[in-house]
Amino acid sequence: MRNLHTIANCGALFHATTGSFLGSSFVFRYPNRLLTAAHYVGKAKPAELCVLIYATGRRIYPVKGINVHPKADVAVLAIEGLTRPPSAGRSIVCLMIVGLESK
Repeated sequence: MRNLHTIANCGALFHATTGSFLGSSFVFRYPNRLLTAAHYVGKAKPAELCVLIYATGRRIYPVKGINVHPKADVAVLAIEGLTRPPSAGRSIVCLMIVGLESK
C-alpha cells in the first residue's frame, strides 16, 4: 500500500501494564506496521507495549512484534487488527506529544 498520509496515521506508544506514554509512532508502508524510535521501545517485549491510534476512534492495538534496527534509532512495530490506513477517505490532523521532564 502506498500513499498512506503518514501525518494522519500516527499513534501513541504506551507501556501496556503501567500506561506510561513512551513516544509517538506512525503507520507506514502497511496498515499493521508502525515506525517508531528504538529508544522508545528499549528492551520491552511486544506484550508489554500497545499503540493508541486516535484516527480509529482511540482504539488500542497490542503490539505483536518488534524489529529494532541494529545501528539506527528505529524500530518497526507489528500490530493486529488494522487492515487499512486510519485516514483512508478522510482528512485528519495529528498532534504529536513530546514528553517533558519535570525538574
